[in-house]
Amino acid sequence: MEAVRIIADIAAEEDLELHQLDISTAYLNGELEEEVYIMLPDSVDCPAGHVWALGHALYGLPQSGYVWNVTLHKALVGIRFIRISAEYCLYVYHHRKGHVCFLAIYVNDLLVVAKGLKFTKKMKRRLLQLFKMHDLSEAKHLLGIEIIQDRVKRTISLLQRQYILKMIQKYGMQDCKSVTTPMDPGLVLSKAQCPEQNSDEWLEMQGKPYKNIVGSLMYAMVVTHPDICYAVGALARFSANLGKVHWVAAKCVLHYLWGTKDLALTFSPVKHHDNVLVFFGYSNSNWSGDVDTSRSTSGYAFFMGGVAISWSSKL
Repeated sequence: MEAVRIIADIAAEEDLELHQLDISTAYLNGELEEEVYIMLPDSVDCPAGHVWALGHALYGLPQSGYVWNVTLHKALVGIRFIRISAEYCLYVYHHRKGHVCFLAIYVNDLLVVAKGLKFTKKMKRRLLQLFKMHDLSEAKHLLGIEIIQDRVKRTISLLQRQYILKMIQKYGMQDCKSVTTPMDPGLVLSKAQCPEQNSDEWLEMQGKPYKNIVGSLMYAMVVTHPDICYAVGALARFSANLGKVHWVAAKCVLHYLWGTKDLALTFSPVKHHDNVLVFFGYSNSNWSGDVDTSRSTSGYAFFMGGVAISWSSKL
């Protein structure tokens, strides 16, 4: 996700095109190096004692993901893409005329970022020859992320409005009211708030979708919402035995997201000193802030073009 956000910032800065390709049944393209055999379904007519040898990978094989990655890598290297050593799902193509094309990959979703529509279409034609793909034209949605590119203002916004709406509906909180912070600043969560096993509170909490909510919140936090990073990390510590306090705190984050669902990470051109792209970041710790273990929660946020591209909050 850091790579996607960095590319979004570069695309806004350089006024690049963002297009998307989708590879059909990606894993079936994987070329197996091992000998793999399968038993046949009863409905298939085959001599007794015979099996099939697989020529290509299938969905469900332990090595399918790896085999597809190797196959895709060979195909991209064959058309002169170079893989970034620090991020194996990011490739770069350098054209002899100075044009550059970035290719961000998530399994079978390809984000093509290049300068000018003519060059972008040329690169897409080369990619479309590798495998059976769907050309989705300009990128609008990627992995639950809404991508809004304003060519006049030269801005690119990443947000998860639809994801948040579906999450709110899933947990039956369509009528909730928004709050201004994801967690009460004065709230301290601890194991002392966890109920004893088989108590009335413990039995009441067993049916709550607490783990599901924390998991759903985690994806929003990882992709576009650094503002809930601390709250999600704190809530995740009590998934095994939650109390009413933890349950109310989890719903509070949903209330907050309901009110901030339209907020986005918006990248725009920024004038840099001497044309140098500036990264800057902040880090801090609450020094023994956990009341149960005296461990610290450390956090950081790094910015590019004034917009957060990487963040963390961990015990």
